[in-house]
This record gives sequence, structure tokens and C-alpha cells, in this order.
Amino acid sequence: DISGKKGDVEKFDVVFVGVLDPKNSDDPLYGKEFLDAVVGSLTEHGLISAQVGAAPMLHDPPDHRSMNMARYGLFRHLETRLKTMLVYEESRAGWADARSFLIGCVSKACRNHWYAKSDVVD
Repeated sequence: DISGKKGDVEKFDVVFVGVLDPKNSDDPLYGKEFLDAVVGSLTEHGLISAQVGAAPMLHDPPDHRSMNMARYGLFRHLETRLKTMLVYEESRAGWADARSFLIGCVSKACRNHWYAKSDVVD
């Protein structure tokens, strides 16, 4: 329900951010203003989901010393805004190489769901 008053903002349970290119630090989707707006649009138990580029390989340098500097900045900024950040890799997402995905939660409660036993999830 949006009443139209100044300061009233619709809140979302889930926000999916499109494919991010961690090698393009000029991408406005990596900007602090955009990230703050996304986090600010979440409910108290909301989460953000984003594909954050190719999964690092064993011998790749750390993001802050590689072409993935933008991803490093994204993670560092979101760590100050979210209570939980979960990163996982998926090799069956349709790309030639494995991709990294981020789930960021406003509350710590989502950890209970993420780490729940399979019989609880099912």
C-alpha cells in the first residue's frame, strides 16, 4: 500500500539484481547509491539475490588484486549493510564456466533456512 506521502516506500521481501559484471567497476549497479537503495527497499526479513560473475578458480588472485575489484567493493559495501551474506557457486547455470551467486539478508534469521537440514527444507 503506497499512500503517496513523502517518505513512504514500498518494501520488498526479495530483490533480484540482474547479471553483474565484476570486471566493470563503472557499472552503476556496483555503486553505493544503488546498493543502499536496494537494501533500503527490503523488509526486515528481506533478501537480495545476484549473480556476481565467474566463480574464482583455485589459483586466481583475490578479488581486490584482480580484474574483479568491483565485486570486492560490492561485497565490502554490502557487508556493512546486511546481517547475512551467503555466496555459492553453480556450474549448471548455462555458462561455460561456474558462476558465483550472492544471497544477502537483512536479518540473521535467514541463516536458519540456509543451513537447515534437508528434511526441514522439504
